[in-house]
Amino acid sequence: MLDAIPFPALLASADGTILAANATLITLCGWTADTAAQRPLAALVPAEVAQALLAPAGCPGLPGVLAAADGRAIPVEWLSRPVAGEGRYLVCARDCTRERQLEDYIAANQCFEVSAAMSGGLAHDFNNVLAAILGLAELISLRLPEDSPLQGFAKRIGGSIDRAKLLVRRFSGFSRKGTGVVEPQPVAMILQELDSLLDAFLPGNLPVEFSLAEDTPWTVADRHALEQIVLNIANFLRTHLRADGGKLRIRARAAAPGAGPLIEVSGTGDGFLGARIDGLFLLDTRRTTTAYESGAGLFVARKFATESGGTLEVRRDDSRTITFALTLPRAPDE
Repeated sequence: MLDAIPFPALLASADGTILAANATLITLCGWTADTAAQRPLAALVPAEVAQALLAPAGCPGLPGVLAAADGRAIPVEWLSRPVAGEGRYLVCARDCTRERQLEDYIAANQCFEVSAAMSGGLAHDFNNVLAAILGLAELISLRLPEDSPLQGFAKRIGGSIDRAKLLVRRFSGFSRKGTGVVEPQPVAMILQELDSLLDAFLPGNLPVEFSLAEDTPWTVADRHALEQIVLNIANFLRTHLRADGGKLRIRARAAAPGAGPLIEVSGTGDGFLGARIDGLFLLDTRRTTTAYESGAGLFVARKFATESGGTLEVRRDDSRTITFALTLPRAPDE
């Protein structure tokens, strides 16, 4: 009977002793058929959960975790019901991994929306402050004699304000959702213009090296989405790079003669020593099978690549370097 159940299940006595378990549970827990029986239920679940599962009426559903032998913590819903007239309980664990993934994805999106709204408001307020400083600098310049040595300082203030306003406009653009306009885009130029944004959120001791081929093909995409994806990847690499000796490298070229562009974003540093790269594009931020968590950013990046007719893959170049390779279709008439 137990082996006919497709998810982990067991039979327990009223005193909390496991009498039998199905093959699914035995495999997940790393038990054998001989050692599965006579284990206390409290060894599998916390004592309070075991007590709830052995209630006279059973338990209709209790969130919890099933610790797998390979180190995974699988989110489950524990359910139980008494077996009529036998003094035993049927206990099952329903896998809730997909539900938790969706919850994580929704929570991450809400976080992104709040951050975007805040950054948009801050950009607007900061722009007003810059406008006031620029106006005062111009007034100072007008009141100074034309041959005053202070005129140079006033002009430098104006130039710095212009550069700051450009950066604020860029941040303000990222606080808005994509335009949805898919049109030919100059890939190399877009990546080069990301330099100022990368400088703003990367640590000063984490250099960024650009290698952009002049003949990098154009692609057809939403420019805002493309910029966001490259920043998502760069931010992931930044998060897992150690400050000492780490660096980022962004390269662009044709994927092959006559093909579309290939964008490679690499991170080199001790933070990737021994790290596994499988599962990085999954939504579940609770995964324990990888050495670090990816969240929703990389999932969204691969989704963009797929929807654009391209691919996004990750590879290990050496023990300290991980590279994300984004290929996109070539724009027509290129």
